[in-house]
Amino acid sequence: MGQMMDDYYDDGDYYDDEYDDEYVAPKPAAKPKPVKPQPPKTQTPKNKTPQNSTSKTSSSKSYTAQNSNSSTKSTSSQLSHLTIDPAKIPKVELKDVLSLHKSANLKPVLNLVIIGHVDAGKSTLTGHLLQKKGLVSDQEMHRNIKDAELVNKKSFEFAFIMDDDEQEREHGVTINVTRKTFNTDKYICALADAPGHRDFVPNMIGGAANADAAILVVDARKGEFESGFSESGQTREHALIVKSLGVGQLIVAVNKMDATGWSKDRFEEIQNILGNFLSKNVGFSKKCVTFIPVSGLSGDNLTTRYNENSKSLLEAIDGLTIPKRATDKPCRVSISDVSNVQETKINCLAKVESGTVQTGQIFHFQPSSLTDDFLVQVCGVYRDDDEEYENEIIQEKENESFYGIAGETVGLDLKPIGLKFEQVYGSGMWLAEHTKPMKTGVKFRATILILGGDAQTYDNVAVPPITKGFNITLHIGTTEVTGKISKIISLIDKKTGNSLPGRVRCLLKGNAATVVIRTDRPITADFENNLATRFTIRIQGITIGSGAFKSVVYE
Repeated sequence: MGQMMDDYYDDGDYYDDEYDDEYVAPKPAAKPKPVKPQPPKTQTPKNKTPQNSTSKTSSSKSYTAQNSNSSTKSTSSQLSHLTIDPAKIPKVELKDVLSLHKSANLKPVLNLVIIGHVDAGKSTLTGHLLQKKGLVSDQEMHRNIKDAELVNKKSFEFAFIMDDDEQEREHGVTINVTRKTFNTDKYICALADAPGHRDFVPNMIGGAANADAAILVVDARKGEFESGFSESGQTREHALIVKSLGVGQLIVAVNKMDATGWSKDRFEEIQNILGNFLSKNVGFSKKCVTFIPVSGLSGDNLTTRYNENSKSLLEAIDGLTIPKRATDKPCRVSISDVSNVQETKINCLAKVESGTVQTGQIFHFQPSSLTDDFLVQVCGVYRDDDEEYENEIIQEKENESFYGIAGETVGLDLKPIGLKFEQVYGSGMWLAEHTKPMKTGVKFRATILILGGDAQTYDNVAVPPITKGFNITLHIGTTEVTGKISKIISLIDKKTGNSLPGRVRCLLKGNAATVVIRTDRPITADFENNLATRFTIRIQGITIGSGAFKSVVYE
């Protein structure tokens, strides 16, 4: 299924012009009139994002904007169309950060996400791995042991390394995404521990959106693996979601093997069941899926081999490959969390999706309801404070310049040019080179795949007939936005990717189709470089499909 989704998402624009009476060619952008900023209603500043390697975010944070239900004009791609006087834009001499980064001879950054069913032991496994890597002090471990005893959860001492929120510790469930950084022999690993409970799937999607690879944790105990793999479990849904987000490499950590006596038969049973599902139903290549037996609580086979017959988890991580970074593309930066908002400055956590970012650089801040041409300047870039960056940071401080390259998550300080930050901003915002902005709109032509039939991974999920006007929730990277299907253009032959003739009244399980989607607030996408175009469709807390935006529909 995953391969089939990739094929029709990426191969051309399949739709029938005869039935697409709502689609019109994009009109040239008219020079927008300046909009006078309105004073903010309320602002709740948060603490500034720390410069260390730990950050806990929730993708449920959203962007609040005035006039979010109104149609959005096309964004001008010419500097001459800016509403701000070009003479007021600072002239900045940018450095060749790629050469600077190459000369630093640093390890590449690998973005990992930990996923799996609730209570599979994800946080315990991750926390114990970090403790074995020397990233947790004895004092912190002592506090965690005491805290775990206070809430009668003695076995949670390693989980509390990741779950440091009071509510998470009280209920024993991961809610938000926790981010940590550690070293392997080959990589600097930026790891995100995602929640497993079905109520927090939106947060899990936000954590998986930036991943290069995933570690799927399953419980090896009899009945527990079967529960997580059942129709009501999250193992299937999490695997489907990360594949639809473009993750092609997977490590399956078969956890709690100590509870099975390190049974080889049990490990191979899980490997056969889950391996067939991942390859046949989800679309992972068998050579890109690695099964590793581990025990998160005892720490066995995490950093060193438990026996000579199996790789350790750390060895499996070093066996992953990093996708080619789009360092030669226009700079695109996705904002995953905003920690502090002021009129003249915001602090945020962001992922450099393509190109490079550095202090002094000018960007479009998109989407903005104030104007299509809201410009900001980077006044600070903070990289993870890993020890391997120490010499480089000292060197960069002397030059008063920091930078980030494609694939890295960095902290950013931004200041507006000519306007003020008059609203609350969160996940879903983008920075784009001010001479090459991204497309922004509220109406998009898209291809979608509805789960069911031969594409179904859990057949008992009720997917109602999807008709014109059907309300949906879209998860695009770290963005969650509501919308509706405003038009069904045509069905798609999933084998050929071609449009099928005939008008379509509704979509059923297993259907692929070209549709027009209207979102309840403006969103941003880069169609040329396929950034922020893929999405997951959910209704009433259930994932029912996935898709990809193809173009903006202008009105």
